Amino acid sequence: MADRRRRRRRLLRYRNRPSKRVIRDRLNPLEAYTDDELFERYRFRQVSVVYLLNLIGGTLLESTRNNALPPMLQLFVCLRFFATGAYHKLIGDSLNVSESTVGRCCRSITEAILHVRKQFIVFPRDDEARKTKQEFISRTTPEQAVGYVVACVILHNLGIQTGDVMDRVDQPMDAFDETAHQVECNSPEGSHLRDYIAQTYFGCNNASFYGSSCNTPCPTNCQDNTCHIQSGACFNCKPGWTGISCNRKCKEGWYGVNCSKPCSGHCKDNMPCDHMTGHCEKKCDAGWTGLQCDKECVNGTYGYNCVNNCSGHCLNDSQCNKLTGHCDKGCKPGYTNGDCSKSPKPKTIADFWNMIWQEDVCNIVCLTNLTEGTKNKCAQYWPDINDKLQGGTLTVRHLEEKTYAEYIIRRFKIHNKSTRTDRQVTMFHYTTWSDHGVADPLSLVVFHRHVIRATANSAGKYSVVHCSAGVGRTGTYIALDALYREGEKTGKINVPMYVRTMRKDRMNMIQGDDQYKLLYLALNDAFYGQDKCLESEKFLGEYQEHNCYTNCGDISQKKSLCSELEELLSLRKEYTQQDYISGRAQISANYTESVLPVEEFMCHLYYMKGYNTYYNAVLLQSYLEKESLISAQYPLSDNTEDFLRLIKDFDARVVVFLCPLKDIESTSKWFPPENQHKFDGIFYVKNMSSKRSNNVNMTRLNIQPTGFNEMDITLLECPTLSERLKKGDKRVLLDVVKAVKTEKSDQKGRVLVLSRDGATRCGPFFVLYNVLEQISVDREVDIFTAVRQIQIRRPECVSTVEEYQLCHDAIAEYLLNDCVYGNC
Repeated sequence: MADRRRRRRRLLRYRNRPSKRVIRDRLNPLEAYTDDELFERYRFRQVSVVYLLNLIGGTLLESTRNNALPPMLQLFVCLRFFATGAYHKLIGDSLNVSESTVGRCCRSITEAILHVRKQFIVFPRDDEARKTKQEFISRTTPEQAVGYVVACVILHNLGIQTGDVMDRVDQPMDAFDETAHQVECNSPEGSHLRDYIAQTYFGCNNASFYGSSCNTPCPTNCQDNTCHIQSGACFNCKPGWTGISCNRKCKEGWYGVNCSKPCSGHCKDNMPCDHMTGHCEKKCDAGWTGLQCDKECVNGTYGYNCVNNCSGHCLNDSQCNKLTGHCDKGCKPGYTNGDCSKSPKPKTIADFWNMIWQEDVCNIVCLTNLTEGTKNKCAQYWPDINDKLQGGTLTVRHLEEKTYAEYIIRRFKIHNKSTRTDRQVTMFHYTTWSDHGVADPLSLVVFHRHVIRATANSAGKYSVVHCSAGVGRTGTYIALDALYREGEKTGKINVPMYVRTMRKDRMNMIQGDDQYKLLYLALNDAFYGQDKCLESEKFLGEYQEHNCYTNCGDISQKKSLCSELEELLSLRKEYTQQDYISGRAQISANYTESVLPVEEFMCHLYYMKGYNTYYNAVLLQSYLEKESLISAQYPLSDNTEDFLRLIKDFDARVVVFLCPLKDIESTSKWFPPENQHKFDGIFYVKNMSSKRSNNVNMTRLNIQPTGFNEMDITLLECPTLSERLKKGDKRVLLDVVKAVKTEKSDQKGRVLVLSRDGATRCGPFFVLYNVLEQISVDREVDIFTAVRQIQIRRPECVSTVEEYQLCHDAIAEYLLNDCVYGNC
């Protein structure tokens, strides 16, 4: 009996015990959303919500614990249902309330609206109004009629006040007044509002559809296939999609829900990951694995998908590089290969600079780019310009940087905190030699000579030379340097013996036949085309001395330039007929058969159906920019449109005609008079303005190719340049070069220079252009090398002694009369 009483008491205590209350994290939409975001989600703005809350909020307050949801959130739950017509469970999930709470909120809000309906509904007072009422009720059930009327009147009046409801009715309505039938919800004028209220109040039976008739399917990529009941806007998108209708893929490099997750960045060949899953379709970069390539190789493995095993011979049993398998910290005694000593890596940058300081290195020669293709070749072990790098006791500051067409020179200051001393280090970075490839022999020789001149007075003991692996390009450059110095000193060299000597100290120095052949070609260019670079002042002094002897009748002095030109012509590269295959195939498109473009350097026009891809034009490099100049012939009458395509395809923003335009037969086909325009094929050319001077005429043209972006170009014309160049033309050439440099400084793009055959007249212009850049940067003059570099790509340039003499005369004229000493 006692046990029965105890069990009964326990049961009563359990029944009377209050259930555990669940605390939910709910946001306040008025605080969380802007006015526009609030309207997008609930179809009401803040003013309307506050008005409704003040109107019915008092009837929503109850003293029972079931009133855990405040009136404002009850209203938002109901408005969410009115706005979307979605299932109660979906609405509850979005607002963090239960499904049953959504139903109670909708019921209580509806009852509260019905409670205040008398403030808005006036019963009909005449026969016409009563007839309208009866017709409306006859079409619906009583419950629907009340719902339509209440929702229509209240929501419509609120919308008129705040601009929320976008219908064709523009005045508040007093339902069932004498004029109410003109604007009521059931009238033609209010049909849009009626449909809006019908949707909002009842919703679509299928949440996957929207629209006035609920027959338009939601966008394919809406999450849960649900969307806004009126606009069709998705509430959320499926993974990988974004936008109001979820019709845009994630931006490259992002994936997942709301495109919020970044790709790993380790997909093979820098391919983007899948925008939905983040998976890498073409597997992973070396050193990474997993579907998303977000997992590093485990220790002891490396390479693509981590399928390779390390050698196990790394120094101190350290792990190999998970990308390459190389031993970054060195090899065990008895094991060696090129992989144990490469260019600096991110983890060895501090060690590299410590070695530079310890060995008293004053010059660094870098023969690799940071990346070549898709592979990383070298870490950037130097700081950016005007920045510094700290490691241990050393601070490296980047003081200066000069960029040339094929190399960069940087100057650093190293400060040692321990000894409180500074040291200058210069880096020579050759940027046009790919791994396992070959450089242009003359280009490599020019770079090597610049290094020799710049390091002639260096105070340090050693120079460091490196590429990526430290054997191929490094070995070729070291052999060139050592053998050139030996040849200058003794007059003879032994290439095979020196290469064998290098390989005793470091295996595999000079890799492959191509690099070995390059060494011979570079030595040939270095010895047979001697360095004739002079400081500006010394060049001017020798020029004036030469002129003095010439004017006094010393014939031997006059022959010096002739012998230089003969040497230049003997050093010109010999091309075969195969090197001119395009020019020979399009022989009618050339002014003369004697000047054709070399295939390797020719400007091939972009392919267009029905158009030719040939034009007699070649790319040249300036002293400071790679392939920034174009040498071309005048347009023939039949290919003026190809000439305009050349300008467009190669972004030529400055065009120079080295003769009067009126002397060219084809000019009238494409060149319009001032403030007029012409059509030439797909091109619309407009003459914006013209300016004339003694030696240079300038015209601004606007070119609009059909289907492409328009471009503005500057056209320079030399009306006074002689047909056969003479000494008096030096002033004309200087003026046109200065005009080109002025225009080039204000915009990007190439410089296109045209003459009758693309070589005559063009040669002296390019020589002058490049040497003036050399003077401005290095205060040096090397006309001989400038001509050699141009003749590699356009062998016919500067082929007469008059042109070669004109180059010297123009440079001297510039140094005497145009050059401010501080800027030369």
